[in-house]
Amino acid sequence: VCQKLQNLVFPDGILWDKRKGDYRTIRTNKALELVAQISSNYKKEDEGISPSSVALCVSVNDYRTFRDDYQQLVDFIHWYNEFK
Repeated sequence: VCQKLQNLVFPDGILWDKRKGDYRTIRTNKALELVAQISSNYKKEDEGISPSSVALCVSVNDYRTFRDDYQQLVDFIHWYNEFK
């Protein structure tokens, strides 16, 4: 479960940066980034801060990446529900 979740969040894997002594990733799941941004906006709204609008996929390439990442998220949820 942990490995599947890690692969979902970090589709291109996690790298070790020797110079900084820290973990790095090239890309995170775009669908989860959108969920985090929406969640952050709701939190700001609850705190009385005017949230910025959520920027959705603007280019065809961004849309394809989002679509593929979203499908991985859906597949993971289905897999996890069967796993339980």
